[in-house]
Amino acid sequence: MRSLLIAITIILSALLAVYFAFAERIGDDGFILNIGNRVYDPVGEVKDLSNRLVRNCREVEKVPRTSSEARAITDYLRSLQLGEPNLYSVIKFKSWFIVESGFTNSEQAIYMLQEVEHKYTTRSEWGGTAAPFNDGPVIRGYFSDSVPGAPEQLIRCYER
Repeated sequence: MRSLLIAITIILSALLAVYFAFAERIGDDGFILNIGNRVYDPVGEVKDLSNRLVRNCREVEKVPRTSSEARAITDYLRSLQLGEPNLYSVIKFKSWFIVESGFTNSEQAIYMLQEVEHKYTTRSEWGGTAAPFNDGPVIRGYFSDSVPGAPEQLIRCYER
């Protein structure tokens, strides 16, 4: 029992040493590890891993970029007048979509769209990066918070 207590104390001491040597607090949002020239988001990594373990993506479809649905989404994005859209990925659950696209006159953006009566409506959008944090957990959290009625199944299946 005593040797177990000593081992736990050593492990906790080592973790604290790593934290104080390499951790950098970022506002109220959390912390990152800055080791050499690489930045790690340990909390984001754990969130991504746990998301992959518990999500169910069987009903979420990847929409082929050459499909008529993708062409209709491209037309919708073109109507936003941000430049010529270049779809990177589209995933779908029922009438909801998460679309990642680049534009000739604007930065890359991620849209949550809903199809209502054969027309697309933007329910939320994300532009830029979540750096220094992992993009996936931050963007999924943003979509969950900004679109309360959106299907969580679709949001959980989004990966960047």
